Amino acid sequence: MGDFSERDHRDWAGAPVDARRREGVRCLPGGFAAPGEELRLTVPGRLTLLLAPDGAVLAFSGPSRPSEADARFRAGMDPVAWVREVAGEPVVERVRRIVLPEPRGPLFARGPGFTAELDRYGLLRCTGEPPSGPDPFDELRERPGVDLTEGWVLTPGRTVRKQSQLGVDAIRGAIDVPRLPVPSGERRVAAPGREILVSTHERGSVRWSAHIGANGEFDGPLPGDGFAEAPERWAQEEAGRLRDAEFWASVQEVGRLRVPPPGAAIAAQLGDYVLEFARIGITASGEVTVLGRYGHEVTALMRESPAFGEDPAAWLRHLPEHLVAAESAAFRPAHDHLLLTYRR
Repeated sequence: MGDFSERDHRDWAGAPVDARRREGVRCLPGGFAAPGEELRLTVPGRLTLLLAPDGAVLAFSGPSRPSEADARFRAGMDPVAWVREVAGEPVVERVRRIVLPEPRGPLFARGPGFTAELDRYGLLRCTGEPPSGPDPFDELRERPGVDLTEGWVLTPGRTVRKQSQLGVDAIRGAIDVPRLPVPSGERRVAAPGREILVSTHERGSVRWSAHIGANGEFDGPLPGDGFAEAPERWAQEEAGRLRDAEFWASVQEVGRLRVPPPGAAIAAQLGDYVLEFARIGITASGEVTVLGRYGHEVTALMRESPAFGEDPAAWLRHLPEHLVAAESAAFRPAHDHLLLTYRR
């Protein structure tokens, strides 16, 4: 166990601790009485206070911003008493910091009685019982009620290296399983032979979209003449009709598979531009949905790999490596970072 505090952190680019975490701290004059250990005090929905062992404020968020003139705050006072007075009875958590030799990070996890945050340098901050193995993800996902998110990017080169894109605040990147029912409308268009999402865009915004089943079933009103006969061509012509490069059309092929129930909801996202490289969702019952600009490449890799059905979460954690090995022409290792959220 190391002797670390928030002031020792660096963000994913190597800069000093994230300025967002200091925003509320500047409003607090002086520190509290030294608790002797790092504490996180929380009044759910109202206030969060993170303290160093010497009583210095590491992070603060809440409606009450004390000033020198506030009679409720005195430098050196008991932090629990102050929080109780201004916001109500706090939840008191003791934070432990451990350095892992080979972090995959960053990672954020929460569950009954614990939270864990891992940064790219291997510094693991925990409340409650910390993981003891070299791979926190594999250990924490076995705990009941766990909710964890892991994220990293790839740097091109001989060795595929993992690098944090989330810094110490991995919770901001948590994603949900995409839910997309198969179209069941009464309307029919020309059958595309595969389930697709057709959309037109202006820069980064969606102007119009349609979800079409492989047999041509279509939910919603017809958008214009010629759409029913050739939906994909209609969308391309609609975008081209405006004669402006800021208007464009997209066709995403929807991939669907079924795997043995993993016992958890798993969501993954590769890339974060207007249309991600791929967005994957796996329900606890084993239904797999794949979306995205190049989701069809990911679907093909899934179908070819028995390991995906055996352990979908482990396979998805290595999705960038799978794409590099498959020599994907569309995948950009330096830009298409991966986020994976696991909810048991």
